[in-house]
Order: sequence, then structure tokens, then C-alpha cells
Amino acid sequence: MSGTYCNEGRRIHKTRIALIARSSAIMLGMPFVLDGAMIRVRPAREADLDRLAQFWYERAALTPLPRGLSLRPDARAHWCASAQTWLTAPDWCVLVAEADDELAGFAAGRIVDGPPGFSPTEYGDIAAFALDGHAYHPGAGRALVDGLQGWFHERGVTRVCVTIPKPSAVEQAFWRALRGESWDETLWWTW
Repeated sequence: MSGTYCNEGRRIHKTRIALIARSSAIMLGMPFVLDGAMIRVRPAREADLDRLAQFWYERAALTPLPRGLSLRPDARAHWCASAQTWLTAPDWCVLVAEADDELAGFAAGRIVDGPPGFSPTEYGDIAAFALDGHAYHPGAGRALVDGLQGWFHERGVTRVCVTIPKPSAVEQAFWRALRGESWDETLWWTW
């Protein structure tokens, strides 16, 4: 969902941020302390999906959407069914962050083909990312990105992108702080 949405002459911008993988990655499953909080990143399990769907849904419900795009009545169940396939797909990685033995958020990344005629031939896509909006877990988001970076790096992927809503100043600041660079815009129409 990146790009510029045109809605009756009003433009709502979204930007795709291309991330250059950073050099330091955390070890999955190894707890570490960041800003006084103990954070542990591990692969997601099927038992986590209901809670992850809650994180995803709350973020999705708060994201400004263009005319013609809306959450389905069964959005959480539909997302869970998709996420369940990601858990076993070889080109997907779904990680969760735990703080004090509670889920603090998740990140899902995948390897996708690059545009024809360009290098690299594959790049990483952070397809889903959400944190617990009801509790502050300092370092959880950064730990998830570090975990995905390690997974991508193990597979030879050094270029990664994430799509974020342009009106979301907090998300923009988070990804830009990780040295994300704006690369393209996508336009959407409702005919």
C-alpha cells in the first residue's frame, strides 16, 4: 500500500522506504536488554497467530485508507489464514518479540523477485509489522528489524523495503531512523 492515493482532488501520500540492511543482527532466541527492557525475538508459532492478528488489525484499523479500500468484515480471520501459510513457507520469515514473556509485536518478511532487468534479482520485503499498541516495549521494533535483517542476510539478501503510510509520522520516523531511503511512489485509482 505505498504511493499517492488520489481521492477527489485530494492527495494522500504513502512512500515505499528501501532499507539497506544494517551490519549488526541479533541472535534469534537470545534475550538482550535494550533501554532497560528484556526483549527476546523468536520465530512465530501457530499458537501466536490470534495475538498477532490483534496487533495487525489494530494497526490496520488506524491506518488511513483511500476511497475504495476497506477492511473486510472477516479481516482478522483472513489475515490469520494467510499468516499461517507464511509460517512454513521457505521464502517467508515471521518473528515475534517477547517482553516479560508477553508478545510485544511481530514482523513478517519475505524474499521477492526484483524488477526485471535490475540488480539485485531478489530483495527483501517487510510485508507486515505491528507492535502492541497498549504497552510500551522499548527496543521491540528495532529487535524485530534486526532479526529479519539476520534472516535476510543468511539468504544473501542485502536490499530490503517496507511500505508505510505517509501520513503516519511515527512509522516514518521509525523507518527513517534505521536509515531507510525513499525510492518510489505508487499511485492508486478507484474506477
